[in-house]
Amino acid sequence: MALRDSLTRFIAERLLQDRTATIDPNESLLERGVVDSVGLLNLITFLEGETGVRIPEDAMVPEHFESVVAMEALVAQLKGA
Repeated sequence: MALRDSLTRFIAERLLQDRTATIDPNESLLERGVVDSVGLLNLITFLEGETGVRIPEDAMVPEHFESVVAMEALVAQLKGA
């Protein structure tokens, strides 16, 4: 399964607790109120487990978790590092 699909499913099921929720990959999850401090930790744990990439502490900033697209870019950047 592609990362985008996995992420949108995780966000809908675990953070929104609504399997029918639609997540636009460019939508601000921060503005929508989806990602808070606990949600951020859940996303980090999910991304590390799903991709095998360790997210360093200095990359744990809101703009990297603003949207699904931003998280995909973070993972791509870390894989290339």
